[in-house]
Amino acid sequence: MRADGDFLKYTKRMFTIKVYNTNQTSAENNLKYTNSIIDSCIFSFSSLKQATINIVESFPIRLRARERNNDIFKVHTSNTFNFPRIKINPHLLKFYQLASSTEFESHKFLSFYHILEYFYLSVSDQNLYDKLSRRINDPKFRTSSQNLDKLIQDVNSHKTENDETEMLKNVLIKYINEDELIEFIKEYETLIGDNLYTKKKVIFGNEINGTNLQSGHVFGTIAKHIKTVRNGLVHSSDRHERKDRFIPYSKTSMATVKIQLPVLKFLAEKIIVATAE
Repeated sequence: MRADGDFLKYTKRMFTIKVYNTNQTSAENNLKYTNSIIDSCIFSFSSLKQATINIVESFPIRLRARERNNDIFKVHTSNTFNFPRIKINPHLLKFYQLASSTEFESHKFLSFYHILEYFYLSVSDQNLYDKLSRRINDPKFRTSSQNLDKLIQDVNSHKTENDETEMLKNVLIKYINEDELIEFIKEYETLIGDNLYTKKKVIFGNEINGTNLQSGHVFGTIAKHIKTVRNGLVHSSDRHERKDRFIPYSKTSMATVKIQLPVLKFLAEKIIVATAE
């Protein structure tokens, strides 16, 4: 143990803010009033000192060994590894490294999400190419006005109807084994003791129906979960007076993002492998 002076020298300094004599009529009003003052102090300090400072709702907790052992992703204990026989996309690796290195759940989510998003256009366009090819390669196809109009309609529909949730679903359909995803969801829901994907949920103000975990009924629900959280992270608009939104450092918001991470990580890893050469 170091002497007191040395101990303080090597201990991270904690800043505190105290507000006195608020004259509020209730504890709730007092909390709102003091929070507004504290927020202003934090902003002034950060702006003037060019230093990052924030209020957290709880101290960071180091996972106990038992909690780490309950993680759905098992750690490879051996120091011996098989030499990889595949060549992965280096861009995807960068996103994966960023997701794995950051401590912020929101940054983890977006980095894993970018791995899926990377293939939105290529998968979407390939679906269009396949559809057009089936029409053109049909022995009955002729370059009549009617048939050409169908081709034009296919292209126009592709441009107007292909929203990002559908694009995400198509990526999952192309690269993910649905049976493996179903088994992972079952194991994960058992681990956390919550029907996260198999019961109706409200995420950042958006209601999402659960899936019955039957083949053909999983990708759509998972895509909605992922896209809803992604939108909550990147959009802070108060349009339509939406009250539920992602708030940085909010315990509730961070928990909403954190609980979605394992399935997203599972999908990202599977896509990295599936798209490797």
